[in-house]
Amino acid sequence: MASVVRRGRSSWGSPEARQLGQEEQVELLIVGSGIRRDMGQPHAAVLALQGQVDKVKNKPWAARVWYAYADALLEVGREADARSWFAKAAVADQDGETDAIERVEELDGVHLQEVPDSDGQAVPEGEGDDPTSTP
Repeated sequence: MASVVRRGRSSWGSPEARQLGQEEQVELLIVGSGIRRDMGQPHAAVLALQGQVDKVKNKPWAARVWYAYADALLEVGREADARSWFAKAAVADQDGETDAIERVEELDGVHLQEVPDSDGQAVPEGEGDDPTSTP
């Protein structure tokens, strides 16, 4: 797979790329999208993933594809679309591989603030505030 990534876009249809499993091919598309963003081609990054976002539903890698797509959408200024895809990624991300929930909260303007607990330890606001517990 490394040689496919090194050779870039022309390699996606190569015999090496076709020998990859479906998940590896999708991962290659995610990497390719990131490379386009790094090269200053954010619209191409969106297009690189656009054909996959509807095809990966119910696949274990859906959260990663949707997250990458949302990130690319955000970069081209499509904030509402990005929020929608981050939300889909958050629901699909059962293993916590992404920070999609935090990205949705960030886009929604939610800012969590850490506050010190009684021991001086910083904890996120709302955690540790159990009114039924006794000190």
